[in-house]
Amino acid sequence: MPTLDDLRPLTADLPPLVLLSSADNGGAGIVARRLLEGLIAAGADAKMITLVKASNLPQIGELRDEDGKRLWSYLREEQESLRQIYPSVSAGWFSTGRAWVNLADYDLVKNASLIHLHWISGLVGFPQAREFLADKPVVWTMHDMNPFTGGCHYAGACGKYRDGGCADCPQLRPPSRTAPPPPGDDLAAGGFQNKRLGYENLHLHLVSICGQMGELAAASLLLRSFPQTVIPNMVDTAAFAPSARADARRKFNLPPDRQIILFGATTIYDPRKGLKLFIEAINLLAGIEVINLLAEPAEPAVVFFGDCGGEANRPGLYFLGRIDDPQALAELYAAADVFVTPAIEEAFGNTTAEALACGTPVIAFPVGAARDFIKNGENGYLANLADPVDLAVKIKIALALPKDRYEKMRENARATAVENLSLPLVVERYLRLYRRMLNLPER
Repeated sequence: MPTLDDLRPLTADLPPLVLLSSADNGGAGIVARRLLEGLIAAGADAKMITLVKASNLPQIGELRDEDGKRLWSYLREEQESLRQIYPSVSAGWFSTGRAWVNLADYDLVKNASLIHLHWISGLVGFPQAREFLADKPVVWTMHDMNPFTGGCHYAGACGKYRDGGCADCPQLRPPSRTAPPPPGDDLAAGGFQNKRLGYENLHLHLVSICGQMGELAAASLLLRSFPQTVIPNMVDTAAFAPSARADARRKFNLPPDRQIILFGATTIYDPRKGLKLFIEAINLLAGIEVINLLAEPAEPAVVFFGDCGGEANRPGLYFLGRIDDPQALAELYAAADVFVTPAIEEAFGNTTAEALACGTPVIAFPVGAARDFIKNGENGYLANLADPVDLAVKIKIALALPKDRYEKMRENARATAVENLSLPLVVERYLRLYRRMLNLPER
């Protein structure tokens, strides 16, 4: 297993790199920041430009307007306006493709040998970005579907990004409209066409963070002609690591003698995260029998973290709210017997990686990272997509495992993260990709 210091031969002759990410926090922003930190630790000359900076890393620059106002605030205001017009957007993001800054004016961008795009809403817009992207290699890590749609970040059942040009987007239908919008007023179709123009002849290499995302991009009209590589998100396996369960439960005032089922997301009410299916599965648990009886006769406790809408604890249910401290979050994963992530649409699923790193078996539907890394009976279980009955069965089976098999599953979960998702491994894959893009010799 390499260390970051072992990767210095890959950075010794590497020219300056610039990462572009709308934020350095949130799911995609944290991944971009972790990569930047890893690149710097490996000796690379790497910097990041962002619209909102939450960290104190000096290599990250936050852009503001001439009055000192964060450019991120303009993006938020745009989203709020869209949500008022189009209620369907309220469940997620719709990016118009407008950039609140012209990065072509920045020397850091001009002098970069390679540009690495991440989640770029409000920071990079097409086709204008061709002005600073056309003359250099570009790597684009796709943190959701937005790079190949007319503006949405998750298309759901809509397949217009594949061949329909995203005209008459179902997420942009105000309640009062019954007919498709005129072509000149179709925001999604216009965004799709702008990207089509902006991507022409770019020296672009796509990075899919899971196999499923790669398949979606390969089927898309906008990106099917570009080469791509699958490189998963990394997890900090030092911060997210197994710890004493009894201590963790005391810290969060959780019952010491009951099995614990953990569910969490940035916002648990995001429809993509599957809260409704999770609740259905939990309600089914008591009526499901498996070959092995539960070692603990008491019903499992269910613990939620993330934006829980102010829900109050009640018997058997614990709502812990947002947990931003990685150490505390790692301890919470360690306190649980299983982590359940019933997302029905997911670009990766950082919580899956974090739980595995903490040695907590994961039960999920086959989407995102779960599809790539969860092996039935080894480090968790995969349930049939959007099937609450099968989800309940898989939870019950995991909780009913004999102690020796369960402990082996915990060991396997940790090993999965260390052997596939640790920071040095992911940084090495990106460095080798950069070197190929820059025509540098392999080392």
